[in-house]
Formats: sequence, structure tokens, C-alpha cells
Amino acid sequence: MTFDELKKEAKRQGYNLNERGGTTLPAKEYLRRYQDANRQIDALLEEINDLRVRATSITQALTPDWVQTTPTNRTESIVAKLVDMERKVDSRVDDLHKIEDEVMQTIRKVENPVYRELLIRKYILGKTLEEIAVKMHYSYRQTCRIHGMALICVKDVLQCPTKNVI
Repeated sequence: MTFDELKKEAKRQGYNLNERGGTTLPAKEYLRRYQDANRQIDALLEEINDLRVRATSITQALTPDWVQTTPTNRTESIVAKLVDMERKVDSRVDDLHKIEDEVMQTIRKVENPVYRELLIRKYILGKTLEEIAVKMHYSYRQTCRIHGMALICVKDVLQCPTKNVI
């Protein structure tokens, strides 16, 4: 299929392709959910690490004459936060696995193996289109066109989810 034929097909379906072959589809947002969840988990893990450092650090009182009227245990409150954060991360990891399964099932329904490979590299492995072009031995421009066509296929799969899984 030539680029002009692709543009006509995309326009017929209600989408406009840019000069690189890319299009703005809800499919992108659907596929990006995996990476978004992964980034959120990384942020939570970083926060847990920070809490662990604070819980295990020893600080010396600078003023020995300081008198505290209500006793509080700083380490105890940090450990409680740490446990809550770890539960939250465990829950998000479970969500991530569900999202990954959904996205992978959708990608597997795309019939073209080149499109499937590109979608996995882009949305599961988090590679850029430039990196994918090098790995798949296509020009960057052709990779952008293939990406646009793959997203149209994902949109079709999302609209008709009863198609057989390959």
C-alpha cells in the first residue's frame, strides 16, 4: 500500500495522517497505559527507598537542653509509611500486570507480524521510533508510516475485539 493509498484509507476512517505517516488515535493512549503504570511504580519505589534511608539514618540532637512535651517516635511513623507505600506498590504492580496482559492480547490480535513487532518494541519495551528503525532495518520515515498503519490496526482490533488471537 502506498502512502497516498494509506492517507485515503485513513481519511475514509476519519483520521488525518501527518507527513511522517503518524496519526493521533485513541489506540496510542491505550497502548501507553503500560508505560505510564511502569513510571508510576518507579516513582513509588523511589519514594520507598527514600523512606528506608530516612528510617535507618541516625541523627544526633543538636541541642541537648531541648525538652519535648509529647513523645513521638520518628522511626515508627516512617516505618508505618514505608509499609503503606509497599502495599501501594504491590497493588500497582498487580495493576501493571493486568494492563500488560490487556495490551499484549490486543497487540497479538494485529495480523501483520511487522506491525506486532513494532508495537511491542514501542509500547512494551519503550524504544523510540529511531531505535526501532535501526533494529528493524527500515528508514525512520518508513518506520513512522508503519507505526501509523499499526495504530490503525490496533484501533480496528479495539473496535472489534472478537477477532481471533494469533
